[in-house]
Amino acid sequence: MKTRITQMLNIEYPIIQAGMSWASSSAALPIAVSNAGGLGMIAAGPMYEQDFRKVLQAVRAGTDKPFAVNIPLYRPGAQAFLDMAYEFRVPVIFASQGGPKAHLARFREIGTRWVHVVSTLEHAGKAAAAGVDALAVVGAEAGGHPPANEVSSLVIVRKAARILRCRSWAAAVSPTAMALPLCLHWVQMPCNWGPAF
Repeated sequence: MKTRITQMLNIEYPIIQAGMSWASSSAALPIAVSNAGGLGMIAAGPMYEQDFRKVLQAVRAGTDKPFAVNIPLYRPGAQAFLDMAYEFRVPVIFASQGGPKAHLARFREIGTRWVHVVSTLEHAGKAAAAGVDALAVVGAEAGGHPPANEVSSLVIVRKAARILRCRSWAAAVSPTAMALPLCLHWVQMPCNWGPAF
């Protein structure tokens, strides 16, 4: 199935496994999802640096397919995690809770795609203006940092897609398989699933 995101991320299906703290802070789930044709993701948020390195090594050994790392930029030590992601030439970075602009050039040098996770239209606009490759627009049902206004993903994603006419696009987070055909129909977006895994 070809969409803009499958072509950009070099994945077979427009399904992205969300970076779920603890549930995907290990190698097994990201490897399984990537090997199945989706985009598996390591959740670096709750990890120690030495554990992150081990998981990166295990994922590199376990798949030759693209995978992602989710790094909250506000966390102490975020730079060390970004440095390791650079060292391991992680194919896709999903970053959140901080500005992406200072990091983009370095990761572009090695071909890494940068997807920025946002929960408001204001932050979506800022990330798009900074030049990220794509946006993961999340709503109230997202587990990581849902918006205070409690707007659902399917509402904010459609709004962001209409307003942000740029090379970035959005990925919805949804607990049900029903969201995938809706996202593909509306704006040719993938689903960034957490609870389904």
